[in-house]
Amino acid sequence: MNYNIQSTPTAIIITPDRKIVEQYIWPPTHQNLNDALLAVGGIMVGVEENVNQEKIHFDIYPNPAISNANIAFNSSGNSYQLEIFNLTGNSLYSSDYKFYAKGQHTVEINADGLREGMYFVSLRRQDQIIHTQRLIKL
Repeated sequence: MNYNIQSTPTAIIITPDRKIVEQYIWPPTHQNLNDALLAVGGIMVGVEENVNQEKIHFDIYPNPAISNANIAFNSSGNSYQLEIFNLTGNSLYSSDYKFYAKGQHTVEINADGLREGMYFVSLRRQDQIIHTQRLIKL
C-alpha cells in the first residue's frame, strides 16, 4: 500500500470492509472530520489536540522501515518515553522513561515484530505527548 499523503490535514480512514481511504479535511475541525468518517462508513476512535508548546526536532528514518528504525529527537534535558501505537490506538511498545541530557539523541527500535502497515510513534515527557509521527513498516 502507498501511504504517500499529498495534502494536509488528511485523515486515514479504515472502512468497515477494511478499505483504507485518505480524506482531505478542510477546515480541520472535529465536525468536518466526523462528517468525513461518516461519509465512508468509518468511526472515530480518537482525536487529541497537541496543546504542548515545546518545539522539538523529531524524525524517524528510514521511513518506511523494513527491520529497524531510528528515532532522532532533541532533548531539553528531561526524561522521555517512546511509544508505538497501531491505527486503532493500541500501544504495541512502550519504553521506560529515560533521562536524556540536553542535545540531539537517536534511539534505534527493532521493527521486526511489526506487521506491514502504518503505526504512530509518540515521544512523551511526564505523561504528556510531545510529538507523534507516522511510521510505515514494509
